[in-house]
Amino acid sequence: EEGSFENLRRVENHLPAQDAMFTFIGPDTHLLQKAAEKIGRPSDRDPALASMRGGGSWRHIGERHYFEICGRSRPIGYVSGVDASADEQTQRHCRLMVEFMATQLGMLCENAVLVEQMRELTRRDALTGLLNRRALEDVVRTVIRQQCAATLFMIDLDNFKAINDRFGHTTGDEVLKAVARSLSTGMRGCDAAARFGGEELVVVLRDVDLGEARAAGESLRRRVEHLDWQEFGLEWPITVSIGASPRLPADVELGDWLRR
Repeated sequence: EEGSFENLRRVENHLPAQDAMFTFIGPDTHLLQKAAEKIGRPSDRDPALASMRGGGSWRHIGERHYFEICGRSRPIGYVSGVDASADEQTQRHCRLMVEFMATQLGMLCENAVLVEQMRELTRRDALTGLLNRRALEDVVRTVIRQQCAATLFMIDLDNFKAINDRFGHTTGDEVLKAVARSLSTGMRGCDAAARFGGEELVVVLRDVDLGEARAAGESLRRRVEHLDWQEFGLEWPITVSIGASPRLPADVELGDWLRR
C-alpha cells in the first residue's frame, strides 16, 4: 500500500526473495535482491559496517526481525538476515550487516528514482508537459518497428498568432497548456501526445483504424472548443484544426508520416 508496510506479514507470505544471507520483503522484492547482488556482501572487517546505519528501525514480523530500507519519504522495503536461534554475538553481527545493506539499498534505489525522473524530464516539453519532439520520434520508431496499426494527428491551434498579438504571450502560453491538458484527458495509456513546435501538437493513436481515429479527433475538437475560455479573458472560443493520417507500411520515420 502507498506509504504503508503495515501488512508486511501478508506481503511476506506472497513476495519473499532470499539469497544466501538476506531476505527481502516489499513491493518488488526481486528488484531489491538484484540490487543487493550489485552491492555485494561487506567484509567483516569493513569499518563502514559499524558506522553506516540508515534512518530505519527494526520490526519483529513473524519469526524474523526486519530492518527498514528507507527512501526519502517512506520505507521502500524491508530486509532481514538475523537468525533468532543464533547466539547473541552472531545476531549482533548480523544486525550490523543488515543495517549496512539496508542503507546501501536505500541510497541505490533513491538514485535510480532520481535518474529516471531526470530521464523523464528530458523527454517532456517544459511548457505543456507533453512529450517533446525527440521523445515523439522514439514513439514513432517503436510503432514502425512493431508494425502497429496507428493513426497520427497533426493538431494546429486556429488563429493562435492573433491571441498572442492581442492578449500577450503569457495568455498564449496558458491557452497552449489548457489545450494540452484537454488532449491528455482523453488519451489512453498506449497513446502519445507531443508538442511538435510552436502551437503544433501531435498525437499518435495506437491500434485504431481511420474511422475510430476520426471519431477520437472530433471528440478532441469539441472538448477544446467547449472549454471555459472566458476565464482566460478571451472573447471567443479556441478551436483546433486536426489532420489525420494512418500509418502505411512504407513509413520508415516520423517525416514520412507527417508529410501526408
